[in-house]
Parts: sequence; structure tokens; C-alpha cells
Amino acid sequence: MGSIDHTSVVLHEYFHTLVEPLFPPEVSLKRYENTVDVMVDRTTSTTSLRRLSGLIMTLIASLDPEDPHRNIDIANPTDFTSQLTVTVHGDSRPFDQATMVGDVHNLDATDPAERLEFEAISDIDIEALSTYLLLCTISPVQAQQWIADDGRPATTDDAELVTQALRYALHRRRTFVGTDDPGTLIAMYEWEVADVTDAGIDEAIANGYELAHEIGVGAGVYRTRRISD
Repeated sequence: MGSIDHTSVVLHEYFHTLVEPLFPPEVSLKRYENTVDVMVDRTTSTTSLRRLSGLIMTLIASLDPEDPHRNIDIANPTDFTSQLTVTVHGDSRPFDQATMVGDVHNLDATDPAERLEFEAISDIDIEALSTYLLLCTISPVQAQQWIADDGRPATTDDAELVTQALRYALHRRRTFVGTDDPGTLIAMYEWEVADVTDAGIDEAIANGYELAHEIGVGAGVYRTRRISD
């Protein structure tokens, strides 16, 4: 575990706004802006990006092994701009809205209760997030370096993409475990202070995978929840 530094404090406060609805909108907005700031600041960019990417890695790794998010592939491993696919019940399909949202949410639902389940995610551009999400599942370092090279600041647009990807990963996990999820908090607390220096990142990644196993949603829940083949 790393030390409490400025980035740790900023992420801690931001993470709480993602799980606690009682924060006033202005507080949530300010904490979000502070999180973008540490990603676009050259002195804190690498640390914050690795911690955020590591949290996404753990959240995705905590999903059912059959979940498509655990089975992302790329047509050309040497070209991260090539088509991304997912394996669903043995079949390879494009990484797109229908596969990544429509598998567990009825995109054509008219019932308010059903629509509420996916309303927050229905307008997210899954393809825009796809490469970054793939890299998070491979390594938080690769994900960080794709957003911004070591010691370089992220752009505001890229920082916003990272936070959107985190919210997406949180939503996916909540689909199976609900909003009252202590496992997510544990993962947040682990990554907000993780030692993500070159000397500590391997241990942080190993701890992240071990934690994913401990807080995993369990095998079989995806097969039960899915509504499309």
C-alpha cells in the first residue's frame, strides 16, 4: 500500500461522490474537477492515471468470468486501433453498444423501471472507451501510457474519458451486485493509496487481482442476468 499524498486525498474524495448520493451537486462537481486536475498536472498525472486505471482493472476482473468484459480481444494485437471484439457464448462479436449494454439491458424498453436500469449508460459511446478499457484489463501501466506518457500530463478530454470509463465499470459491476456494494469501496480504498511507482506497480497489480477475486460477483451470475444470446 502506498502513502497518503495529494493525489490519494483527491481520489478518495472523488470516489466517495461516486457511491454516496447525499453529496450536494456542487461538491460532487468540485471533486470531479479536482480529479481531472491531477490527471492534467504533469507532476501527478502518471500516479493518478495508474491508480484510476488499476481500479478499473480490478472492477472488470471482479465480474463473472463469462462476462464479455472479461473476454475482450483485438483483431490485430500490434494495432490497438483495429477492431475490438468480445467472446459471447463462444461467438466473437464486435465490442459495441448492443453487445456491451444490450446483453443485460433491454435497449427498447418502454417501462420506466426497465429504462431506469440503463438510462445512465445508454448515451455512452462504448467504442470511444473500448481501447482504454482493453488496456486497463491488460495493465494499468499500458492504459496510463496510452492516455499520457510517463511524466506527461493528460489532456482534459482524455481525463474526462478516464472518469467516464470508471463510471462505466462501476455501472457494470452494480448491474450484478446492486448499489450497496462494500467490495467497490474496498477496491477504491486499495487503489487510491496504491504504490504505483515503477518499484511498486507490480505488487499493486497483483494485489488488485487478488482483491478482484475476493470481491468477485461470482460465476454464473452473468448467464442468469443476460437477456440476449
